[in-house]
Amino acid sequence: MRPHPQRSGYELVAGLRRFKAARILELETVPVKVFNWDDRTAFHAAISENSNRRGFSALEELDNTLRLLEIQLGCSTEVVSLLYRMNNAAKGIILNPGKSP
Repeated sequence: MRPHPQRSGYELVAGLRRFKAARILELETVPVKVFNWDDRTAFHAAISENSNRRGFSALEELDNTLRLLEIQLGCSTEVVSLLYRMNNAAKGIILNPGKSP
């Protein structure tokens, strides 16, 4: 967890499955660690958590790398959206042309 960057409260960075399990078990309290991370560090932690759980496809790896670059450079690009559209087109899946998936 980390303090939410835009509003009050906290943002869950890693541990979504543990959080859901605690809710199912109706636990009143759950120990957490709160870090004062910037967006880049939080994204690294989230990627690390997910990569320990399962292997990413080549497209997901590229997606993560491009999103990290967006955060590091402080800009937004349409490259990730374009890559998903190209991947879907290669598979014969057409989703509203011109719209992001």
